[in-house]
Amino acid sequence: MIKIACIENHSGFRSFLVRYLEGLPEDYRVYQYTNGKDFTDIFPHENFTPAIVLMDVRMPEMDGYETTAWLKEHYPSIPVLIFSDIYGPDVIVSLVRSGAKGHISKNLFMDNNRLVNAMSKIIDGGEYYDDPKMYSFVKERLALPKESIKEGIDALTPEELKVVRYLIHEGTYAEKATHLNIAPETYKTRLGKIFKKLGVKSSFGLYKKAFSLGLIEN
Repeated sequence: MIKIACIENHSGFRSFLVRYLEGLPEDYRVYQYTNGKDFTDIFPHENFTPAIVLMDVRMPEMDGYETTAWLKEHYPSIPVLIFSDIYGPDVIVSLVRSGAKGHISKNLFMDNNRLVNAMSKIIDGGEYYDDPKMYSFVKERLALPKESIKEGIDALTPEELKVVRYLIHEGTYAEKATHLNIAPETYKTRLGKIFKKLGVKSSFGLYKKAFSLGLIEN
């Protein structure tokens, strides 16, 4: 039996995926989690090790970036396949830097057993990307030292990423700073650095950029 952990917040799609996988000739058993926090709270107390984790990116409470990084830190031998319609190159690079072994689109996963082939390749120690150009781009970027990357979300620190992901919440700078457990001046300083790194000039511009990169939902 091949055990799979599926972390996906859309219940309808998650149920469809489980039925699809468990109905295939391969002997799959799928364990379901609604988001990263659900997974990190429950998985350490369960008695199984998945052969692979299928990871969505946009999830409430704990997204794919944080969850993939958590897995890499606590269970580095468990491979992660990003399973999402988010396809921005910088997004994929950041996810791979977090520990993911590849990316597959939700729109294409049933074509020619694409998901099964992708999982098999990664379980066997390889990598998988839907698009060969994406694979080349990822490899190119990963070969660069981090300090040489001047733009894109690769340049953002974990603390700055938290500020970006909090954009969807209403409130003043001071209120957002309080929720993030930092001083208002620290919040403004980080925001200024983010503007510079992502090449935007306003909070609205940052919101649009973050949405296009898949960091937040509209």
